[in-house]
Amino acid sequence: MIRAPLIFWIFIFLSILSACDGVEKDQAPKKQSVEETFRLGGAPVWVKVRLQSDEIELIDYQKMEIEIQYSEEVELVPFYLSEEVISPLTLVERPRERETWLIKASLQQLIISYVMEAYQSGEFQIRPFKVYFRLKNERPKPGEDQPVYQIETKPLIFKVNPSKDLGGDIRGLKGFILPAFKWGYLGLSLVGVALIFILAYFFMRSIRSAGDSETAPIAKIDHYLLAMKKLEELKALGLLEAGEFERLYTELSDILRSFIENRLHIKAQEQTTEEFTAGLASSDFFGSEQKMFLKQFLSLADLVKFATYDPGDEASWEAMAAVKGFVESIGGDYGI
Repeated sequence: MIRAPLIFWIFIFLSILSACDGVEKDQAPKKQSVEETFRLGGAPVWVKVRLQSDEIELIDYQKMEIEIQYSEEVELVPFYLSEEVISPLTLVERPRERETWLIKASLQQLIISYVMEAYQSGEFQIRPFKVYFRLKNERPKPGEDQPVYQIETKPLIFKVNPSKDLGGDIRGLKGFILPAFKWGYLGLSLVGVALIFILAYFFMRSIRSAGDSETAPIAKIDHYLLAMKKLEELKALGLLEAGEFERLYTELSDILRSFIENRLHIKAQEQTTEEFTAGLASSDFFGSEQKMFLKQFLSLADLVKFATYDPGDEASWEAMAAVKGFVESIGGDYGI
């Protein structure tokens, strides 16, 4: 008679405890992924932007995927994502692209993956950006280029929580992630260095055995004067007056990148605009106004070259003058 009520009350007590635990778990906020889909009317193009989570810790990374699905009748313009879209976040590795064919939907799919990190807590957003495309079957009007359409996204909001141990700002502590160390690459590098030394040794011996001979002096080039000469020659071509904006901005971009690489010994010709502008933040070669000019001009040049964007006569005159002003601000110095 005593055991039955006791067991009953123990069962009731445990049920209340489990119910309380269940309430606490339900009240705890759950982290969710953030995804938005964007379209332009009835065009067979879909742009999906996906964030791994709507809330991350300061010591974690935010992952983003841009998924573009499109039919065979669509031709994508090369996609470009400027650093202003994710600022003040920074990329910790180069974006990865993969392209597949969706058999069931008869669509092509391009997925671009990004890994980003924050240096301070707070509420952030992925700012709007544009995806450009053409319709292959659409015929342009006589004397006009094929129309280029654009899909513009909307902001995606997410939150970065402060770290319990480090607080809400770790700019002085956190750096970029270094790639995993691979001994195989080190071994190949050492072998390559050894081969270089061996070849250099035999090369020097062959020179000595042939006797001392006078070598012609290496001509030195003033890259400042060379760039100024190329700008004058470009102006004389009259590309702006002829409306050949794509060729004009291609030549301007090449002159600017060649001058920066040869004059300041900064790799600029082989890098993409995104790679080059990403390195400007930590560069000591340029002032804030010069950095802003480089970002704006190179982004505009990409739009003109790859998205057939028409900048107009006035903006093109200003671009030519701005490139010349930038070269003059750096000045001349002799180099090989």
